[in-house]
Amino acid sequence: MRLPGHENIIDLAVSCLQREAREFDGINKKIRSVIDKYRAARNKQDERRVLLIEYRNLVKKAKAIFPKLVTSAEKAYAAAPNQFDDVTFVMVGIVNDHLGHDRFQAAQKILEMMLSKKATH
Repeated sequence: MRLPGHENIIDLAVSCLQREAREFDGINKKIRSVIDKYRAARNKQDERRVLLIEYRNLVKKAKAIFPKLVTSAEKAYAAAPNQFDDVTFVMVGIVNDHLGHDRFQAAQKILEMMLSKKATH
């Protein structure tokens, strides 16, 4: 249920999250493609050097975007908890990333917010 007068805030928060998620996903797809090309270029050291540079640049971009993705996801979830499966999915993915990189306090912060809003997914 949406509260009257809050539609613009909710729509804006979800729209920002969708934009950040699309950009982040696009970079991750490029990273996977570079990894595949690197593996295929087994005996081509010059090509591998170029691909390694491209990979490092893409990882830098992903790391730069990730905090924006987190902020957008938190705002979207806070604005409309449990109303959008995509938002909840991104929140769970962020928690997973935090846990996979030993950022336990960051994961706990998000999980506590989700639990306080009675996450349904």
